[in-house]
Amino acid sequence: IGTPHAVGARSSVATDCAGLVQQVLLACGKPGPRYAHQQAWLGRAVAREDIRRGDLAIWLHDKGGAGWSGHSAFVLDAGTILHASGDLGMVGTEPLAAADARYQADGFSLPVFRRLSRVG
Repeated sequence: IGTPHAVGARSSVATDCAGLVQQVLLACGKPGPRYAHQQAWLGRAVAREDIRRGDLAIWLHDKGGAGWSGHSAFVLDAGTILHASGDLGMVGTEPLAAADARYQADGFSLPVFRRLSRVG
């Protein structure tokens, strides 16, 4: 928490949203794709009402851009996410409802939620 947000980055010095997800997966011994649209296929789909800590929340954007295709976050609990956000300027926590409203207002899709199998 507090690591600066930077588009295209994925290190302990600075990271973007998908870079954060990829780094965490690699730290847990799991391969992780680099971009949000690829991360949206990890694990299995979970309904919003069934999300739990460790699930991924991913908002896709059909227009995307160079090096980005959406936004990835980790679910901390049913109402809170952890993500690297340009709006926060860093890796931090935010209410899921606030992030969801902002991303949808910016043209992103409804979030998809994915559950990863446990390591070990």
